[in-house]
Amino acid sequence: ISVNSPFGMRKDPLNRKKTRMHNGLDLKAKYEKVYSMLPGVVSATGYSANGGYFVTVNHDACVCSYLHLSKIEVHKGQHVSAGQTIAVSGNSGKRTTGAHLHLSCRIGDEKGKFFDPMVILNFVLEQMLANTKL
Repeated sequence: ISVNSPFGMRKDPLNRKKTRMHNGLDLKAKYEKVYSMLPGVVSATGYSANGGYFVTVNHDACVCSYLHLSKIEVHKGQHVSAGQTIAVSGNSGKRTTGAHLHLSCRIGDEKGKFFDPMVILNFVLEQMLANTKL
């Protein structure tokens, strides 16, 4: 996993004079498959001016959104498994400077507080490594 921009305060990539909160994590991904990190139910898909094409998955304890997509491969209400392809990364929306995957996570539901998606990514990576040991 290659992180282009971590969660937290940063210089705005579109206006380098401003500092603003980056409520997600930008991962290097140039038109690559996007997978659901955990099992859950797709609670929203669509397009927003800033985030472009997006998929939001409710995992019960948290809700994660995948943004700036070029293609959506799931629909609202669909149950998804951990590791299931849900989209293709891209460069859609106004707030992007190139193809990547923006990942944001909220505690509880869509109105919950944002938290660092690396928490979930680290958990997923640990589980993958534990399952590959001989």
